[in-house]
Amino acid sequence: MTVLFRFDVTGMKVLRQPATLAISLVVAIVSACDATRAAPIHADQDGQLISTNQRWSASNEQSKLIAGNLTVGQSAGANDTLTFAFANGVTLATRHALLPDDDADVRTLVDHVQTELGAPAGAFPAFYEVLEERVATSAPQGGLCGGQRTRFVAAAEFVDAAGVRALRIASFQVPTAGTVTLGAAPDRPRIDPTKLLPCFALDYRSPDAGEP
Repeated sequence: MTVLFRFDVTGMKVLRQPATLAISLVVAIVSACDATRAAPIHADQDGQLISTNQRWSASNEQSKLIAGNLTVGQSAGANDTLTFAFANGVTLATRHALLPDDDADVRTLVDHVQTELGAPAGAFPAFYEVLEERVATSAPQGGLCGGQRTRFVAAAEFVDAAGVRALRIASFQVPTAGTVTLGAAPDRPRIDPTKLLPCFALDYRSPDAGEP
């Protein structure tokens, strides 16, 4: 049985190690700066959409334990709504998120998220606002932010060094206060990179590739 997610005040689990985050941050910033010289990122560039109607196999410990295999699909009758259906009992209804107005804030956001994703610098992530999160009673870890509400997810699809199609997903929680930027519609908060709190980083690969 699937039930609407109930929130509590339990803390989130950030599964990436601090040392790994620090190293990844340095690499991501240096690589992102190089990429910026060739193709600057602007505030009106919303990111590359990931493939729909695709199935993905969980390929790291976090994705196997928390979420399970994944199916990404377009929601019926909603052109802008994307559904992430995880086999372990979590389903997200999302829409393309609004990025910050300022180019510098977009760059900060991309640097931060690419660190969480562990994706190549050239794999510009797509950002999604979570409209609804449903969690089955059987879900082992609750939602994608544990006991907190998942507010945004970022996803990057690319071909890895082994030539395998890969998908990386990072989930984020945001404090209730200060999530809506002045000028944005009340129901369409813009992402504020200073407010993002990382939850989990989930790695996926094409099911055709078999086990990593």
